[in-house]
Amino acid sequence: VEGGGAGDEFFSSKRSTKSGSKYDYVKVRVWLSSESGQQQQPSGSGRDLAASPPASPPRHQPTDQHYYVLSRFLLARMLTAARVPKKKATQVMLELKKKLVDENRLDVSQRQLEAELFRLLRAKGYTDDFLDRFVTVRSFAQRRIPLVVLLCGASFVGKATIGCRLAEVMNLSSVLQTDHILAIIKRSDNLWQRGFDDDKDRGAPPSPGDTAKGHGAGAGGESSAANNAGAAERLRKKADILADFRRECCVVRKAVEGDLRKAIEDGKSMVIAGTYLDPVLFHSPGGVGSDIASDDDDDKDDYGDGDDDQDGGKRNGDGHGDRGRRQPSPIVPIVLWMDEEDHLDHTGMETDGGFEPEGKEAQAKLEREVVQKYYLEYAKNNDPRVKVCQVKPMQLAATVDNLHQHILECIKSAM
Repeated sequence: VEGGGAGDEFFSSKRSTKSGSKYDYVKVRVWLSSESGQQQQPSGSGRDLAASPPASPPRHQPTDQHYYVLSRFLLARMLTAARVPKKKATQVMLELKKKLVDENRLDVSQRQLEAELFRLLRAKGYTDDFLDRFVTVRSFAQRRIPLVVLLCGASFVGKATIGCRLAEVMNLSSVLQTDHILAIIKRSDNLWQRGFDDDKDRGAPPSPGDTAKGHGAGAGGESSAANNAGAAERLRKKADILADFRRECCVVRKAVEGDLRKAIEDGKSMVIAGTYLDPVLFHSPGGVGSDIASDDDDDKDDYGDGDDDQDGGKRNGDGHGDRGRRQPSPIVPIVLWMDEEDHLDHTGMETDGGFEPEGKEAQAKLEREVVQKYYLEYAKNNDPRVKVCQVKPMQLAATVDNLHQHILECIKSAM
């Protein structure tokens, strides 16, 4: 980070932050003209912008144009979302701001700004893939398309840690920990009882008695009957766990409804992490991707440019036509799972109160087994949109990088 000289009293008196620079006190206006606005589409790749020659901005800007003040910190975070390392992104943006200020280019267009940025990136060895990803991320942010990342899985697989790291590298606004929400709801009998109203949306879970039927019938001999009785008891326990899991998923789904609607209507992005996030409740006809996106059918499409009209009036999953249809919000469901050995070695069966007693340890192990099996079977048999990712405790950075790439691909497909 560059600082002022010994005689630069104005800047030296402001050196209170480690990441500050004297160039931050000079404002550079970036003008959004009709010409630069055309470059907001992802079809204008980074290699085209980097090849365009710089043009001198006009002395007097038209009054019908809009501008924003360049913030190197915000653009550095967009570079980080495009998978440029955080430290490198900060250095690139400082060099860009320094170059513009030293050349007294305090009024530039969006196209000129990106051309200079891409030249710096190319000079540092970044390929066209990084440039194209930046264009996609920038266009995604400017169109205010909401993004909801669902991180679900059994307990103690690193959902909270991975969610926070993803939000940091993807520049997402918030991380919602639904396990804490459920714990608060369980403390209130009134809230807990109201959460059961959503059970009818999922359908009744399988009855423990029905699940265990037939496993003890037709057994030959006392030994066989005892074995079947033990198997039936284990099946009943699993059915009870699954029934409780589904009810708690319905409670959580209802609790996050307000946050989801606000994020999607305001065009914001968020990560929702927790054990009780059944993807069925977020992709069913009553889920987020359909009912919220179709609530404003009478409004104009704020994100598209009219390309949807070429579909010939196709209908959505909710039966509405394409007239005034708002672009569906991308919901990215991710299932995290961990091997049992890694589970035991990494967690030690710990809870807030210390180590689990022997009886609770077996129960907690069975609950994790049932929940993890449910998520994996759902992702395998029902929904190809669900990303399944194995978590290794000593390789969290690689896991976050893998999920980062997956989310960028989902964003690109949603543009």
